[in-house]
Amino acid sequence: MKVAPVSAPTPVLDSRLLGRPIHLLGNFTSLLRDEFAEYFRLKVNRRYRAEVEVGEVVFEQGMGAQAGARWHGFANEVGCIGFAASRAFLLCMLEYRYGAAAPGAAAPIALGAPESASEERLATLLGQQFVVRAAGCLARLPGFETRPPATDLRETRSALSAKHDWVVRVEVVETRRGVAGTLHLGFDDAWMQLVLQGVAPMREQRRSALPAASLANLDLPLRARLLEKELPLGSVLDIRVGDVLPIRLEPAAVFVGGGLLFRAMVAEHGGKLCLTSFEDVD
Repeated sequence: MKVAPVSAPTPVLDSRLLGRPIHLLGNFTSLLRDEFAEYFRLKVNRRYRAEVEVGEVVFEQGMGAQAGARWHGFANEVGCIGFAASRAFLLCMLEYRYGAAAPGAAAPIALGAPESASEERLATLLGQQFVVRAAGCLARLPGFETRPPATDLRETRSALSAKHDWVVRVEVVETRRGVAGTLHLGFDDAWMQLVLQGVAPMREQRRSALPAASLANLDLPLRARLLEKELPLGSVLDIRVGDVLPIRLEPAAVFVGGGLLFRAMVAEHGGKLCLTSFEDVD
């Protein structure tokens, strides 16, 4: 009996990603990691003598609903950002917050207990603090130097989609108790467009600088008109071989194509006439 080999699934190209600066999303996630690490250092570790560390922070696409995670939505005029936290980590923070966990204790987290009102309030509080900080990181990207997006995100009771096309996964661990967990930030289409816009300006700046660099190497023919002298038609008709016309050199007119660009003085150097002392023509 022969078993046919199982072929690997053929990757499908997502047309929505074409031309989008997906490779620059690390500029945003690095800001997020620093911001979240600073939050835990000041708000949790120093206050409760915990040891929360932030690990990998990455964008993931098409994750859908995270198993065992409850999503909270926060919105403003831009759109909605979802927040979810693994319950083990959330309960660990809750115990530190209310003094149930002594520093260095290794008591297990009671995951089987029903969700309490305190747990719900803490999830909402952490969610709002993290999404506001995420929006603040976005405002620091170079794409929003003049007009950063609003960060006044408030909890919304409207239905939050369980599927997010783009989710930031933040790995966290409380080393004293050995509790590892994951935080998730889900961006709707409007916020994701802002993220991509924020990380893209360096590419746009290079694109806008390209024509200037190309023009600097462009060859342009210059045509200099050394002098003009007006004569009556009769005098022109009377000109014969050997006649001398008295002239006086004035600043020469220098043209590019048919347009007058400079005026320049005419000088002699090494037996050749040269143009010098260029002045722009208004």
